[in-house]
Amino acid sequence: MSGLTAVLDLPNTNRMFFCGSIFFTFAAYMQLYQSANSDSLWPISSAKPRNYLGWRPTDIGWVSSALQFLGTLLFNLNTFNAMSSDLTWIQLDVRVWFPDIIGSIFFLASGYLAFAETCHRHWGWNFKDLSWRIVFSNLLGCLAFMAAAVTAFSIPDTTNLKLQFFSMVMTAIGAGGFFAGALMMLPESTSRSNSKRTENPLN
Repeated sequence: MSGLTAVLDLPNTNRMFFCGSIFFTFAAYMQLYQSANSDSLWPISSAKPRNYLGWRPTDIGWVSSALQFLGTLLFNLNTFNAMSSDLTWIQLDVRVWFPDIIGSIFFLASGYLAFAETCHRHWGWNFKDLSWRIVFSNLLGCLAFMAAAVTAFSIPDTTNLKLQFFSMVMTAIGAGGFFAGALMMLPESTSRSNSKRTENPLN
């Protein structure tokens, strides 16, 4: 986060990250909601009750979505705290870096579980499959976020521009991975919707 301050002023940079994290959390919640109601969202007229969060600890898809949602909440916390301009190095590490690193761990676990669910095993390579490309792109984004978080800690009376630049680049790569995954979800969602309409022509 600090690398962008070389181009933008600190307050506006941190506000930008915080605003972006809110959209991130909203998208993660929608995915969690979908996982919690995977058996009742279709057909749309289904009378089954909806769960706002759900509890499916044996469902790898739900666990992945729940971890991702928790990670985004921690990103909300760390980006909100980063808007304070008078933090000491220890306050930066506790209030900004620590939520960031824990949130990144949750994201990495979430990304791997989604990948394993799609592969139906611990690891697999199936580039021709659209769903595989989506979860692989997201997993790369999670790995990049993890690398950015690891190198974003504060050290007293020390400024390592190389680490700051590396963290900034990894953050951008991670965001790019998630954005690519989101774009690929558009044709996948259309394909699944058309398939379900074919299976349920009366709905």
